[in-house]
Amino acid sequence: MTYALIEGHDAGWTSPAILAALALAAAAGGAFTMVESRSPASMVDPTLFRNRVFTGGTLTLVLWGLALIGVYFFTALYLQTVLGFSPTTAGLAFVPMALLMAAVAPLAAPLAERIGANRTVAAGMGLVAAGLLDAALLGEPPASPTCWRPWRCWGSALG
Repeated sequence: MTYALIEGHDAGWTSPAILAALALAAAAGGAFTMVESRSPASMVDPTLFRNRVFTGGTLTLVLWGLALIGVYFFTALYLQTVLGFSPTTAGLAFVPMALLMAAVAPLAAPLAERIGANRTVAAGMGLVAAGLLDAALLGEPPASPTCWRPWRCWGSALG
């Protein structure tokens, strides 16, 4: 899977090597699932996934983690390669977003008690999506205030 994701752009997403790598990853995932479902000591009890709340929470957490990793990784690249920031300056540029995450995190539990955990999580994931869409539409190097707008969405949602 990793090979396909890294090389897909250069080799072409429909090239035989990339399609084979994706097929191999799918087959390995299926085999892993089959072995784990029959194992007496599986890593996670497969019956847990019959619970809709557990499955939804797990999928949401995976999406949240991918969004967080993607935001940090690709934004650091954007700041350095497009905007010309040094690695140190790019790292320091994340401080306001991290502080916003730390400030917003304590508000999540009271909000979940007030409107429900499912609505709180949905609102957070919606903010993540809005921030990702906003960042995708930035285009060429923007003025600094425009560049910070997606970060406010991410900081509020990922906290």
